[in-house]
Amino acid sequence: MIIKKKHFLMSVLLFLCLFFSLSGLVSAEWRTEDGATTYYSNGQKAVGLKTISKKKYLFDANGRLITNQITKYNGKLYVSRADGTLITGWGKYKGKTYYAASSGVLKTGLCKRNSNYYYFDPANGAMAKKAWISVGKKTYYFSSNGKAVRNKVTTINKNKYYFNSKGELQKGLQRIGKYYYVFGATTGKMLSGSIKYGKFYYYLNPKTGRAITNTWKKIKGARYYYNSMGRRQTGWLVLGSKKYYLDPARRGAMATGTKKINGKTYTFGKNGYVTYNSSSNIVIQVNRKKCVVTIYDNGVPVKAMACSVGRSGHETPVGVFTIKDHLAWAMLDGPSLGQYSSHFLPEYLFHSVPMHTLSRNPYKVEANDYNNLGKPASAGCVRLCIADAKWIYYNVPVGSTVVISDNAPTPLGKPTPVRMPKRSVGADPTDDFKNPAGYDVTIK
Repeated sequence: MIIKKKHFLMSVLLFLCLFFSLSGLVSAEWRTEDGATTYYSNGQKAVGLKTISKKKYLFDANGRLITNQITKYNGKLYVSRADGTLITGWGKYKGKTYYAASSGVLKTGLCKRNSNYYYFDPANGAMAKKAWISVGKKTYYFSSNGKAVRNKVTTINKNKYYFNSKGELQKGLQRIGKYYYVFGATTGKMLSGSIKYGKFYYYLNPKTGRAITNTWKKIKGARYYYNSMGRRQTGWLVLGSKKYYLDPARRGAMATGTKKINGKTYTFGKNGYVTYNSSSNIVIQVNRKKCVVTIYDNGVPVKAMACSVGRSGHETPVGVFTIKDHLAWAMLDGPSLGQYSSHFLPEYLFHSVPMHTLSRNPYKVEANDYNNLGKPASAGCVRLCIADAKWIYYNVPVGSTVVISDNAPTPLGKPTPVRMPKRSVGADPTDDFKNPAGYDVTIK
């Protein structure tokens, strides 16, 4: 009899457990109350942010489902669709695009997504399209697909602009590929024609905006020469066997006729040059394997220099060449600048270790570059310390022979280069700060 009572009690308990379990399931339900949609779970009305069947919903303080609107909740923005589900990931609402985290929180401000940059209005989370946006001191343009224009020149409302890899509008002098451009200091618009930017004049092709380099240009009856940096040159210029004077008093206009310069009278004639004796007894030999430059005068070795020739994949060309010109400054890859540069081919020079700047700032030499003198490290040119580059600039005439090979003799051996402190950035230890073209900074 006792056993039967125990079985009866167990059956009652199982029934009650099953009943309350089923009651709990039934209590998780959607309801309509006073025209509003509500949701109950375990007898509790949902309020705030909830996940239901793996979807996000937002309920107001009274438990009413929020639909078809943008809501600010606990300082964050959410978009509720017509059915009350929140946008997660990419989504559209009333013709505008939004992006939300998996929690439903809308992204706002400047955001990076899959290597692209977007901007979402902080007030409502809507993605910017066909719009200029400033964030701090940076300016961006977001195209019709919402992506920031990046890493290219683009035309907007008939004007050209340049944006870097982060989508930031660039201004001033810029090197893009092998060419130089100037963009307005205020607007960022690409400039063209004859302009003055900073201390220098440039001539920018009216169709492409590219600065002309290493060439002459006639403007309003006067001839001007623009160097490898695109800058209009002033003072003496030697090209091959011809020596020109580009009058600083006339903004670099080529002198013609008879002119007195520093107390000496020169006759330039109508073509603007005097004959320059380019014959030279000096020969420069470069040994690529040893990274040594040896200077010969009348066949006698007189000076040796440690250098950096081209690294693997960017080898310095071998062969017999001639010195084409001497430049106090030259624009290099990077972009960067080199002092006391001497071309032996249109794209190859002897020059100082580069300064990673677009201004003539001698304090921008990096030890990582400088301390590689004596090893292959350049992009193909022959790098030297400033003292050695300056020696070639002043002592090796235009027209002198340059021989580059892997087995050139090194009768004077290989000098030990001076070193900079590791990981430092500063001036070349051999610089005497007397560049004839001057600097863009105050010399310490």
